[in-house]
Amino acid sequence: MVTEVKESIGSLTRRSGSVPGTARRAPSDDVMSIVRRHLEATEEKLSVQIGKVQQQSDKLRETAFARVDAKLCGFESAQPKFDRRLAELSGNYQGLSDEVQSQIRRVDQLDTRLRTWRQELEEMIRAKFSELERSNQQIISTSRVSSACSEDNINRWTRRLIRLEGVVDERMAAADDVNQSLLNLHARLSQIEEGQEVILSPVQPISREADGGAMAVLESRLVDADSKLQRWLDESHDLHARMEAQEERLKSLRTLIDTREDCVRALSDRLERTDCDARLRELHDRVQETEKCCHELGLHKENKCSDRLAELEKRFEDVTERNFTSVGDVLQQLKQVAPRVMEHEAMLQDLTAYFAGSSLEEMDAHFCVRKIRLRDAGCLVLR
Repeated sequence: MVTEVKESIGSLTRRSGSVPGTARRAPSDDVMSIVRRHLEATEEKLSVQIGKVQQQSDKLRETAFARVDAKLCGFESAQPKFDRRLAELSGNYQGLSDEVQSQIRRVDQLDTRLRTWRQELEEMIRAKFSELERSNQQIISTSRVSSACSEDNINRWTRRLIRLEGVVDERMAAADDVNQSLLNLHARLSQIEEGQEVILSPVQPISREADGGAMAVLESRLVDADSKLQRWLDESHDLHARMEAQEERLKSLRTLIDTREDCVRALSDRLERTDCDARLRELHDRVQETEKCCHELGLHKENKCSDRLAELEKRFEDVTERNFTSVGDVLQQLKQVAPRVMEHEAMLQDLTAYFAGSSLEEMDAHFCVRKIRLRDAGCLVLR
């Protein structure tokens, strides 16, 4: 507007040309009055426009401030929610990490317990196998020793029995000889008695004095024969008693031998029925089955733990992804809001500095430019 006024004044001065002095003063007064009126009208218009612009700027500033305050209040009110959400997410993350760590520790403890239990089971089975082998070797050695001892005793008793049978045969032969001798003596005594009767029957009695020596010799011979016979009878009785005792001892020895043979036979039958190889194979199969069951149990528990770990990892990844998504959304919103807030603050600072440090003339001169900027700024804020 000022430039237009200046241009109109310049055109009037150029059109005046070489007019006389009185003529120049009269139009100049008219021009000055016109310019003054025009300036007054312009000032009035400018004051009105400035008032309107100030009112609009105040309204826009108040509206912008209100919107900024509302948005800031919204951000401030949403900030605790974001903080709580972040705290919840961090708590969930910490809880999931603690649970994963506890699951890992439980799996490690389970592996340690399985390893310890397997070692204890192997040691126990190995100890039982060694004990069974020792007992088997001891039973075999005992059976061999007992069989050897029984064979030695049987051989010794057989030799003694053979020797006793030989002694018994000798004594029986001696007894037969004694009996034969006794029979011979009895026959001779019978013959002597018969001969004596035959001799004494036809002959007259002889005097006792003549036959005294012969009778004494005969009696002495009879006494000797009787003593020998009695001694032989006693010896035969002793021999019979010893034979009976020997028979009793032989019966007891035979009973002992039969008992020992029965024990050896029962032990051999027991060893044959026991079948140590089959029992060892059965124990080996049971141990293999136990190891297989332990291995399957460990694999099942390991698969279960791995599935749980995979599920926990998946849940942890899902929660982390959701947290990252929500945090990214919040950051994106903050990034979108931050430039606007900074722009509003810059505009407010510019307006404050402009209205505080500018004079009325500079405000009038640059009002149009600021109006355009304020309109642009208002449109930006409204957007």
